[in-house]
Amino acid sequence: RNALPPPHTLTPLPNDRTATEKSTAEPAGEADPVLRALADIWGRVLGLASVGAEDDVFELGAHSFAIAKVKARVAVALRIDLPPRVFFTARTVAKQAAVLLEKASSPEAVLRRAAAVAALPEMTDHEWAAAVAGLTDGEN
Repeated sequence: RNALPPPHTLTPLPNDRTATEKSTAEPAGEADPVLRALADIWGRVLGLASVGAEDDVFELGAHSFAIAKVKARVAVALRIDLPPRVFFTARTVAKQAAVLLEKASSPEAVLRRAAAVAALPEMTDHEWAAAVAGLTDGEN
């Protein structure tokens, strides 16, 4: 116990952001549902109010466990299973969205589903998971 530093000296979140602060980039594009859905997923996982399309998710605090959580949420929400390396090599939401659409067998279906996910109102993670699970073919 004596080896641990006092709690007030622990390392802050990257860039001294608190979990409720927004990123410095513009929010993900309103016109692109995949960007909005991915940004929302990243925000939920990282505990940020918003994530911009060009934010480097690792600079916002992403790590391997966060990648696993985002990968699982993308698989459920958008019904596409991306390899973890995508999240390490495509470090921004915009790049991840481009790879996701490129790898999708039906980009149109992903866009419809992403629009439904992005349109969900503000809710708790538990409510979000239930709402996403209840979506059928991109419709509420």
